[in-house]
Parts: sequence; C-alpha cells; structure tokens
Amino acid sequence: MVDIANASIARRNWETGAHAEQEAYDKWPVWARLVIIVGLSALLWAGIISAVVALFG
Repeated sequence: MVDIANASIARRNWETGAHAEQEAYDKWPVWARLVIIVGLSALLWAGIISAVVALFG
C-alpha cells in the first residue's frame, strides 16, 4: 500500500531541493557567453583553414 501523503511531501522536498540547487548555480553574463562562443568558433575556423593550407598549400 502506498502512503500518498508521505509520497507527495517527499516529491515536494525533492523538487524544492532541485530548484534551489539550480538557482544557486549562477549563469555567466550574456556578453561573456557570446565572447566565448565567438572566440571558440573563430579558433575552430582558424584551425580548419590552417589544416587545409597545410595539406593543400
């Protein structure tokens, strides 16, 4: 037999803990994320271009 009252309390506590943990994790600012994405993309393309030049140049 399932104890519905305790199951709902346990679920509520688990959801609260998961939500609190997610809020505790601070996201980086949008500008920093964009700089990282653009920088990594530029490095990737530089690597691809230099590999093509090394192979066929």
